Amino acid sequence: MIQTISDKLKTMLETLKGTNKPLVNVYDYHTLENTGYPYVSFEAVELTGEIRDTCNNERNIIFDLYIFQEIGTNGRQVATQIIYKAMDDIISLFDTDYTLGGTIELITPIGGNIVPFNI
Repeated sequence: MIQTISDKLKTMLETLKGTNKPLVNVYDYHTLENTGYPYVSFEAVELTGEIRDTCNNERNIIFDLYIFQEIGTNGRQVATQIIYKAMDDIISLFDTDYTLGGTIELITPIGGNIVPFNI
């Protein structure tokens, strides 16, 4: 189940790769090695569940998603704009498909953190 969801997330995020699109690459694991910027990495970080009855169980799987963009070439202002564009496109991608193409029952949008850090 988790691998199936991860595979679908990667497939969906890869639609944001390429010319005139916000991402250079998508990794289904966290890495600092990459082929260019911006790129996104993601991993499952939490799994919870609740038993409803013998036929219905509820599972919640949370994935952390990181967008990486270098700031050395064009500065922080341009890097921030690039990250915001990528974030907007990623949010829109999931806002238009609440079931990951029928892979799951429902995506519940949750908040996140915008944390700049230098590597």
